[in-house]
Amino acid sequence: MTTYLTPGPSQVHPTLREYLDDAWEQDIPSISHRGKAFSDIYQQTETALRQLMDIPADYQILFVGSATEAMERIMQSLVASRSHHFVSGAFSSKWLQIAKQLGKNPTSTITPDGHAFADLTAPEDTELVCITHNETSTGALFPAKELAVLTSLPHRPLVALDVVSSAPMIELPWTGLDAVFFSVQKAFGLPAGLGVLIVSPRALAAAHKHEANGLSLGSYHSLPQLSASAQKFQTPATPNVLSIYLLGRVAADMAKNIKPLRRKTLERANALYKTLEASDYATPFVSDPQWRSPTVVVAEITGGNKALYDSLVQAGLVPGQGYKVYKEAHVRIANFPAVNDHTFETLLRHLRNFTPDK
Repeated sequence: MTTYLTPGPSQVHPTLREYLDDAWEQDIPSISHRGKAFSDIYQQTETALRQLMDIPADYQILFVGSATEAMERIMQSLVASRSHHFVSGAFSSKWLQIAKQLGKNPTSTITPDGHAFADLTAPEDTELVCITHNETSTGALFPAKELAVLTSLPHRPLVALDVVSSAPMIELPWTGLDAVFFSVQKAFGLPAGLGVLIVSPRALAAAHKHEANGLSLGSYHSLPQLSASAQKFQTPATPNVLSIYLLGRVAADMAKNIKPLRRKTLERANALYKTLEASDYATPFVSDPQWRSPTVVVAEITGGNKALYDSLVQAGLVPGQGYKVYKEAHVRIANFPAVNDHTFETLLRHLRNFTPDK
């Protein structure tokens, strides 16, 4: 049996088949997104997510097509003239590029891939600070103490946080966060095709102000439109009803034991990093342990990744290759909860026993 350790799409949640059967029995793939049945699903999923992620009661939960769409919606609705981006890899760079494409005159603080940020400031005219909490391309995590600095800047810009590959396995400090988003094909263990955008009252007020001042916020998926629909537990356009239902079921499951799940994630990450550090063929790409992701472990492989990658695939363990320019140099291992204990122990043994000449 094959286990996917790729960092998205990744191994699906073990209960997914059961929940798909339940959805089929209830005709969920066929129901109207304007009916009470869907509104109930929306409300149930929202409740499960609030419990799982400790989302404040006055923050709204909105559904979009993907995390990339969430980036665009945030830029369109929350920025009139200036955003500032902390860039440490390909996905934070993509967010910066979206801001440029939308004419938001972004500034940026760029650190070499996988390195810590030396400067945690933003220009005083910054309306929105954009942070990638967990850079999936490099395995770099924004530590809590550094994140606290950016959520309490003296000029109080809005703060948006990409938690695509860290939610819900890392507890978030909601104070100071105004837009948080993720997609479901990573730690939630679901098929791709759904994004979740969580926004504060402060963010919504900014969007309404921009709209009143004549700023174009996009069309059917502007934050005000999404918010108005969400108040009725609906969406402006036909959503991925099945995925919203499945997310609600998986989130409710995770909420029952999220603290042990988070502890296990950290323990597994520590075991992976120690194994890589002890090897003679690999080095964690992020050198500073404080900035290492517990959910996407990235290793630089001496002489290239082909031998290790092929051996893992032959063992039924499919890791991610390096992202873009690192395709042949890195191995990325998704440390998500869908991987069972037996499989994880098999992975550790394989990494410990691997030699490049095998």
